[in-house]
Amino acid sequence: MKTARLLRIFVGLATMAGLLLSGCAPTAATPTQAPSAQSTAAPSGGTTPEAAPTEYVIGMSFPLTGDLASYGDAAAKAAKMAEEEINASGGINGVPIKVDIQDDRCDGEGGLTVLNKLKAEGVPVVTGFFCSSEVLNVCARYNELQVVQYVDGSNPKIWSGACGDYTFGTWGNDADQGKAQANFVLNVLKAKEVGMVYTNNDYGLGLHDSFKAAFEAAGGTLVIDLPVQQQGTDFRTEVARLKDAAPAVTMFEMYGPTGAVFLRQSKELGVVTQFVGDVNWASLETLKLEPDGADGIIAPTETPDTPEYHAFFDAFVKKYGTDPFYGSNHQYDQIYLAAKAIKMGGYTADGIKGVTMQAASDFVGASGPKKMGPDRNAKYFFTWVQYKGGQTVPYSQ
Repeated sequence: MKTARLLRIFVGLATMAGLLLSGCAPTAATPTQAPSAQSTAAPSGGTTPEAAPTEYVIGMSFPLTGDLASYGDAAAKAAKMAEEEINASGGINGVPIKVDIQDDRCDGEGGLTVLNKLKAEGVPVVTGFFCSSEVLNVCARYNELQVVQYVDGSNPKIWSGACGDYTFGTWGNDADQGKAQANFVLNVLKAKEVGMVYTNNDYGLGLHDSFKAAFEAAGGTLVIDLPVQQQGTDFRTEVARLKDAAPAVTMFEMYGPTGAVFLRQSKELGVVTQFVGDVNWASLETLKLEPDGADGIIAPTETPDTPEYHAFFDAFVKKYGTDPFYGSNHQYDQIYLAAKAIKMGGYTADGIKGVTMQAASDFVGASGPKKMGPDRNAKYFFTWVQYKGGQTVPYSQ
C-alpha cells in the first residue's frame, strides 16, 4: 500500500509539472533559440542569435533570518522542490531552472540588497516577498530597474497604485480579507463590539484599516485598538489592557512567532475572549507554536482542499519529513508560474511581464487559481476553520 501511495504521489506531481508548464501556453522557442537575459534580438549583419543560457535563474527574496525565518525556511524548501520537479520534467524546453534564494530579512534595506545582487546577475524575475512593508519599500525600484516581481505581500496600497506594472500578486488583497473578517464577525458570530490586536506594520495596518472600515460601516464598534511591535518579546502591557476592556471577540492580526507569545501571555493572565485570527492562524504549523494559548481560535483559510494541494503536501512531507509551513505552497506555485512565463515570453523582464497575466489565467496550483484582475493580483478564496485539541476543523457554531 505504501509503495502504491508513493507511486501515486510521484505520478501526480509529474502530471502537475507538465500541466503547469504546458497548459494552454503557446509553443515556446527551442533552447538554442530562447532569448538570453542580455539580448532578445539577433546582432546586426545577419549573424545567429545568442544561444540560450545553460540554466534559467529565477530569483527568490524571502526572510531567512530573524523572527520570520520559520516561514522562509519552509518557503525555500518548497521552491527547491518545485525546481527539482520542473527539471525532472525536462526544465524549460530542455534547459534547467535554478532558484537563487536570498535573505531579505523582511525589510526594505534587505530587499534592495537582494534586488541589486540579482539585477547585476541578469535575473529578470524575482519571487517571494512575504512582507508587505518590504514590497512597498522596493517595488518602485523594481519598476525603475525593470525587474519583474511576484509578491506574496497583500497590503491594499500595493494594488492601488503604489507599485508599477512589473509587480504581480499571487496571494490576494487584504482589503478582501478585512472585509471577509468583518462579515464573519457581524453575520456569523453576531458581534457588534470587538477588540483588535494587530502588528504595527504595513501588513497589520492594511488588515486593520480594511476590517475597521467594513465593520464600522455596518454599525460595529472597536472597543479597544492595540497595535503591537513586529519584533516584540513581551506583550503583558497590551494583554492587560485587552483583559480590562473584556471584548467578547478580539480580532488577532499577528505573525506566528510573536503572536504565539501574545497568546501564551493572554492565557497566563486569564484573558477571556474569542480570538479571530488572520490567515496565519489557520496553519497548523503556526498554531503549534502555542497550542494551549491558540486553542479555540477561529481563522480564515485560503489553503485549498484540492488534488494539487494534497499532492504538494504529501511530496513535501515525503521529502523533508515535516508538514509544510504556512504559505510555502504559494512560493512553490510562484516558481511554477515564473517558469511558465519564461517558457511563454522568453527570458527577459519585458517578455515575462508581457505574458504573466496570460500565464496566470489558467494556472491552478497548490495554492489555488492564480487568475489576476486588472490590478495584476490574484484573489483570496476563504473558508473558516477553528483550532481545537491540536487540529483545525471546519468552523461550526
